[in-house]
Amino acid sequence: MDGLQINLESSSFEMPINLEDVASPMEGVTSGHKVKHKRKLISKVWSYFDVLPLDVDGKQKCKCKDCGTIYLCDSKYGTENLVRHLKNCVKRDTRDIGQLLISQDRGTISLNASKFDFEHFRELVTSAIIMHDLPFQFVEYEGIRTIFQYLHPDIQLVSRNTAKSNVLKMHLKEKCRIKCMLDATPGRICLTFDL
Repeated sequence: MDGLQINLESSSFEMPINLEDVASPMEGVTSGHKVKHKRKLISKVWSYFDVLPLDVDGKQKCKCKDCGTIYLCDSKYGTENLVRHLKNCVKRDTRDIGQLLISQDRGTISLNASKFDFEHFRELVTSAIIMHDLPFQFVEYEGIRTIFQYLHPDIQLVSRNTAKSNVLKMHLKEKCRIKCMLDATPGRICLTFDL
C-alpha cells in the first residue's frame, strides 16, 4: 500500500457551481426552526395545473386548467394524484393521436391535445367578413376552404347562408351590448345620422 498514491489536486473533473444555488450556512435557519424553501416545479404535470394561494388551513392546493378540479399539491403529497387525474380528466381528450401536436414548453418537447374551438373559429370568420367588408361567398372560395382544411382537417366548413346568419347574430349581439352600455350611461344621448 505504500506505493499507491492518489493525487486529488490533479483531477481534471470540474463541476461548475452556480452561486445563486449554493445556500449560505445560516440560510433557512431562524432561531432553531427551518424555513421551508419553495422548490422549482419540474414535473410535466404542472403545465396542466394552476397553483392556488395557500388555503385557510395552510394547505397548498392546485386547480386543473381543463376541468377546474382542485387537488392538494404540497410537496409531501407528490404529483401522483395529479397524474392520475390527467389520465381520467373528462375535459381533456387525447385519445385520438390525430389531435396531438408537439409543443415546446420550457425547453422540453411534449405532446399536447390541440384545442380547436369551432364556435370561436366561426366568430373569427364572421369578424373578418365584417371587418374587411367581404362578401358572404368568401367562405366558399376554394382557396379559403383549402387553407381551413390545412389548418384543421376535421373542420366543419360553413356556407354563405350560414355566414350571413352569423353576421346577423353578431349584429344583434353588438346592438344589445351597445344598448346596455348606453342605458348605463347617465344623462341623455342623442344620435343623428344622414343617409
